[in-house]
Amino acid sequence: MTGKYLSHYRLERSDAVRVISEMVVLDVEQCASLATVTHPKAYPPPLVAQLPTAGFLRDVRSGVLSIAEEHGFPHRKKTKDITLSAFDVKVGNFLLNSLAISPADAGMEETWNFLSLVLLPDVAAWRFQNKTKNPEYDRWLGRPRNVFRKAWWRAYCLGPDLNATLGEDEGVNIMERPTFGLNPTLARAIARAHNEFSSHYSLARSELLRLVMVQLGKLSSIVNLDSLPEGEITKLVDNTYRATADKFETTIDS
Repeated sequence: MTGKYLSHYRLERSDAVRVISEMVVLDVEQCASLATVTHPKAYPPPLVAQLPTAGFLRDVRSGVLSIAEEHGFPHRKKTKDITLSAFDVKVGNFLLNSLAISPADAGMEETWNFLSLVLLPDVAAWRFQNKTKNPEYDRWLGRPRNVFRKAWWRAYCLGPDLNATLGEDEGVNIMERPTFGLNPTLARAIARAHNEFSSHYSLARSELLRLVMVQLGKLSSIVNLDSLPEGEITKLVDNTYRATADKFETTIDS
């Protein structure tokens, strides 16, 4: 990730909905015909540092396409495909390192509307199928569950290395709980503890993390986790993880 942020183009929801209305009658390959680096209704943010060039956006698209092709794009299996969750991790890490986007810009729905529906509509359509043809499909619109916004945020919160260690269910357990997924320090502490301690227990990793997250959720109702310094967060998470694991499972002899 560069030290200098770019100011990314945006697309209002009403214009994004119009794009989705076109996409829902097309297959993945046909959605590729909609992909471009500009849109007549796209606009810059109010305070602009430096906008991405057309060449920069083409490079981002090329990088995402390359990752998607590694994971089966443009085809998909009919059954649940674990390679799709692997795509989410890899594309999140790629976007974190390539977009040069500020957290404030990344928190805007309109930013991801542009990136998902103008630059990468075919990849969005491949990763999440809009089976009900919903013109406000939250996996395509730039809302928090958007395919690329969600992947970027997980990579941003956890960092690329930790991000790559978690499976889809584990990532969801941490990132889709607002108390934890909106606090990078807390999210990283949980992921680190999970990687350090889970191998000492016979419970499945995802089940063990789920139990820990339930206990941490109870603690968050009486402790303001956002106010704790990093060292205290680490200690609290480590102690909670081990206490919860010990309660529900027998330790494996190492």
